[in-house]
Amino acid sequence: MRLTGYRDWPIQYKIISLTIGSVFFVVIGILAYLLPLIRAQLIEEKGQAVRNVVETAYGVVAAEASRAQKGEVTEDDAKKRAAQSLRAVRYFGKEYIFVSDMSARLVAHPLRPEQEGKDMSNYGDADGLKLYVEFANTAKTPDGGFVRYRQLKPGVTTPLPKLTYVKQYQPWGWVIGTGVYI
Repeated sequence: MRLTGYRDWPIQYKIISLTIGSVFFVVIGILAYLLPLIRAQLIEEKGQAVRNVVETAYGVVAAEASRAQKGEVTEDDAKKRAAQSLRAVRYFGKEYIFVSDMSARLVAHPLRPEQEGKDMSNYGDADGLKLYVEFANTAKTPDGGFVRYRQLKPGVTTPLPKLTYVKQYQPWGWVIGTGVYI
């Protein structure tokens, strides 16, 4: 049996192979263009989702503060109730809300209750970014903001990118935040 080269192919095979090859490269080109756009859109949607969660949590804290202002409960009780409510919130299955203060002290964290009340100013991500300091600095802006960093996800050995949205509840000096891996 003799192996034949492209030159020996019948004309219809050559046309079909050129067509398939051209379609393949066009599809690859379209995907190379669209995938970064799709990724950016998905990150934007996740960002909006975490922002909405924080805005809702902010409303819970403001409602408790309003009860304290009206004299229905003490401010300490209002803070305890707000923190307890936020610790119980879960969305997207396992995601949660945390609260720290403007001095990077942890107020409420459902996964780290043993660290509540402790100074977290030295707690960093995989690249050394001081997370709670960055959260406080970002929360100083009027509408809060996003913090991007890399953190280990349970069960994974490589740090993954995470997007967190934080907003300050100014009357109490609280930083309310939540984040998702992206």
